[in-house]
Amino acid sequence: MTTIHSQYFAILDQLPDPYDRDRADIGLKRLIEATQKLAGSESKSDLLEVWQSPGSSDLLRSIFGNSPFLTQSAVSDPRFLCTLLLQGPDEAYRNAISPLKCGKVEPIRTII
Repeated sequence: MTTIHSQYFAILDQLPDPYDRDRADIGLKRLIEATQKLAGSESKSDLLEVWQSPGSSDLLRSIFGNSPFLTQSAVSDPRFLCTLLLQGPDEAYRNAISPLKCGKVEPIRTII
C-alpha cells in the first residue's frame, strides 16, 4: 500500500477538522474525477491509491473542508499533488522548478 511522505505523519494529529464536511466530500469527489480524466490507466490507479492511503485522506479532507483555494489547486493538478504527498514538499518544489531552470518553458512573451 502506498503511504504519504513521512514528513506529513508528524502533523496529522494537528490537522484541523474540516469546517465544512460537505465541501470536503465534494473536494475528494472532484479530485477523483480529475484523476480519472488523466491519460494512462496505470497512472490513474496509482493516484487513486494515494488518495485512499492512510493519512492522505485525512490530510485531503482537512484541506478540502477548510480551503476552497487549495481545493481548486489540488484538483487542477492531481499529479503535482501526488508528488507533494508521496515525495514531500522539497522534492515537489524541485520537480516544479527544474523546467524553469533548464529553459524548457516558453517565455511569457511568446505565449501572449
